Amino acid sequence: MLPQDQKLPFFFGNSTRYWIFGLSTLCLTLIVANSLALNFTVICMVEEDEWNVDLNSTRERDSNPYSYVEIPSYRNALFAATAIGSLLGAVPLGALSARFSLRLLFTIYGLLSTLSMLFTPLAAFYGFWPLFVMRLLQGAGVAMFYFAISAINSAWAPLASSATMMNLISTNNQLGVILIMPLAGNFCETTLGWPAVFYFQGVFSLACFVMFYLFFADSPRIHKCISEKELKMIEEGKFDNTGKTPQTVPYKAMLTDSVVWAAMIALFCDAIGFQVFTQYGPLYLNKALNINVRETGLAAALPSVLTILVKLFTGPLYDRMAFSQTFRVKFFTSICELGMAFCFFALAILQSIPNCPAWIMQIFFTASTPFSGMNFLGVVKSAQLISGKYSPVLMAWYTLIDGGTVLILPLLVNFIAPEGTLVQWGRIFVAFGVIEVLAVILFDIIGSGEPRSWTKSEIFIDEKKEAKHDLKLQHY
Repeated sequence: MLPQDQKLPFFFGNSTRYWIFGLSTLCLTLIVANSLALNFTVICMVEEDEWNVDLNSTRERDSNPYSYVEIPSYRNALFAATAIGSLLGAVPLGALSARFSLRLLFTIYGLLSTLSMLFTPLAAFYGFWPLFVMRLLQGAGVAMFYFAISAINSAWAPLASSATMMNLISTNNQLGVILIMPLAGNFCETTLGWPAVFYFQGVFSLACFVMFYLFFADSPRIHKCISEKELKMIEEGKFDNTGKTPQTVPYKAMLTDSVVWAAMIALFCDAIGFQVFTQYGPLYLNKALNINVRETGLAAALPSVLTILVKLFTGPLYDRMAFSQTFRVKFFTSICELGMAFCFFALAILQSIPNCPAWIMQIFFTASTPFSGMNFLGVVKSAQLISGKYSPVLMAWYTLIDGGTVLILPLLVNFIAPEGTLVQWGRIFVAFGVIEVLAVILFDIIGSGEPRSWTKSEIFIDEKKEAKHDLKLQHY
């Protein structure tokens, strides 16, 4: 172990921040892919005739020990378990971030996801409840999504490219889908079977999170591979870059701030729109409109690919816009929410047109996801800007909202469209389209991109306390 004040003799060509963002994006991608693995392998589980691993067990079983996943209530519970795990994992994040470094927290949450992947085949063999626990742990890893993205971006991205870097690291949500789909499909077709998906993902995740722990640092000023030139570039215009949440959090001020509520309401509505298309889009197209969404292998991955392309374009656009931060976050929130609302209304109208071509429906179904992906330049960026050093707390709340949406959405859909007819789906689209419009109106009136008054006491830091804090941060 090198002394705290000793730098390594190489600085990655003044590009250490890019290695940090690349490694962080990879780890977040694996967390997302781990949480989705069962969704893509469940079909393989019920089609296989025998267990591929000798468990040396004398326990009697049916010819297929995984037949319980065919029971709708069990299968739905397993799918919902990741959302429950995300909620449980998000609850302590605000308090934990005040006591422990991001490096340690992210590694622990990542290892929970990793170990649950390695033990999933064994848990699945022993029944529903062991598998349900593994799904909870995979969901707990997802709780780091907003939290880690905001914290890493705040600490490591220069102000001039902050939006670009945030958009790039947020592509992990789409990359996770793109990674797990072909991986699960290919392994399911081999003699190794579906367990190989979890073993491969688990081993790869373990290697990546060990690498993250060894290389990452909460702040660039304490990283051993950063040059003075790059450090100056990253910290230019910033006040506090220690990367840790203050011990005292002004919860009352945050919860009574209308700007915070406007951001959280906008995020909730964005999550509703995204989850409707993600969870129920294929079902609607296939059952209500009789569209075969498997006609092409690109059908499921296309929205994610388009979202990545949109993020690659909109991030630099945000950074180069010669407008205030408030205008920019409102602009992208408006595009995000109104774009999804337009897709909702278009589907509601088009489905009422006799003999409407199926490919037109597919266009609006696909377009909704890239619109939703702009939320990181809108409500997520707004939360980061208005909360300053308290952004980890607000990001933990965002995770609670996101996970809660997954759980309550089925209740809303079943209430509005219990039979899933075209007329009832039309009501869903109109209702959620109206919700999106109302949310963006509220955010455009109240929302902001400037630090709130309750953050000001933490902006100017005591240099002695800061130096003492830096020595306490663990690295390497």
